[in-house]
Amino acid sequence: MVPIFKKGNAADPQNYRPISITSVPCRILERIIKDALIIYLKTHGLLPKDQFGFLSGRSTTLQLLNCLNDWTEALELGIPVDIITIDFAKAFDSVVHSKLLCKLLGFGVRGNLFAWVSDFLANRQQSVVVGSAVSSTQTVSSGVPQGSVLGPLLFLLFISDLNTDDISVSMPKFADDVKLYRTIIEHLDHLSLQSALYHVYEWSQRNQLPINNKKCLCFHLGRNNNSLEYQLNDKLISENSSIKDLGVWLSSNLKFTAHCNFIVSKAKSRSALIRRCFVSRDTNTLIWAFKVFVRPILEYASPVWSPYLIKDIKHVESVQKSFTKLLPGMYTTPYSERLKILGLKSLELRRLWADLCMTYAILHNLVDIDPTVFFLVRGHNCVTRGHPLKLVGNHFKKDCTKYFFANRVVNPWNSLPSEVVLSGTLASFKRKLKGVDLSRFLSCF
Repeated sequence: MVPIFKKGNAADPQNYRPISITSVPCRILERIIKDALIIYLKTHGLLPKDQFGFLSGRSTTLQLLNCLNDWTEALELGIPVDIITIDFAKAFDSVVHSKLLCKLLGFGVRGNLFAWVSDFLANRQQSVVVGSAVSSTQTVSSGVPQGSVLGPLLFLLFISDLNTDDISVSMPKFADDVKLYRTIIEHLDHLSLQSALYHVYEWSQRNQLPINNKKCLCFHLGRNNNSLEYQLNDKLISENSSIKDLGVWLSSNLKFTAHCNFIVSKAKSRSALIRRCFVSRDTNTLIWAFKVFVRPILEYASPVWSPYLIKDIKHVESVQKSFTKLLPGMYTTPYSERLKILGLKSLELRRLWADLCMTYAILHNLVDIDPTVFFLVRGHNCVTRGHPLKLVGNHFKKDCTKYFFANRVVNPWNSLPSEVVLSGTLASFKRKLKGVDLSRFLSCF
């Protein structure tokens, strides 16, 4: 086991994730088994639709977009929404092997494969490696190996029966990250969400997967939200005006200023670290470092949080603007000229490209979600100029709805040439998209 630091106090062993280092032959066989299992599960429709973790065609970005689509629609109608996030304590390490094997039998896993998985989990031993130091060996009595190929899929199958019988309560999951939410119109709606919460607690007790009450949070959306309280195991769930969900900060007004502030602060610290640690002053080397270590911070899940307020757009752009200004010979060169010289594009333009690439992936069924969830296509029979995949736009009263991904992308997408929209692959679409002038859809850069 190699301990990988997560967050918090670095001196606390609880803040490290134990990653298994397994042999190459084992990983190859795990890959073969995993691929066969995925095909079997998909063929028989056994993969839960609300699980977005570790599955092809699903991602954190897609889950967040799916949730925000529901939330913005409710807020547009003036209906408040209550959201509860559930945190399982040491989820991957707490899986009881006997219960997991029973669930595998329920999925139809039998014979030699069942025996192999059983042997894969049983009688495991581990030791912790830090540098050249190795701890004594301990027997592993529970859990699926983190860092293995098959471990994540086994965990998804273990947690797959966590659901609610109330169809009015949504329960999207990303591995062990679980959310409960529903619209709150009357008191019965509050009771319905509380009942679903009790159902989750009862499931955790039956499956011996403990919930960390301290990390569970309640989040209220909507100005007319009564901010009712919820309990878990007879303890009130903490309420926050903002939460970090799958790496993105969400505020009660669904504006992303707080997230922009967070990523800018983190990116500027990383930029300063590059300038201090890189001995080389070579421009190409520093730009490479910026692309690898800084830009991903500023672009993770951008279709979810892409800002529309000018101050937020400029704030995010300031990271690249200040970094390029301090490059050799660039201090007095205007930002637009620096971008041309360095072969860079503005972060605002790159976020628009990310929006359009996500739209292409959804409309061309490259991700595992029904396109009608987000878009209404005018259809091939409509007499319109341009390409045949034009989207229908609507008018909205609230900014959180107007500037949500599925609505803000309509005009840029409809303006694209037919040969770009109808590209055969996503890679081809990206390549052709770079030749399209989208400056009229940019607010600042």
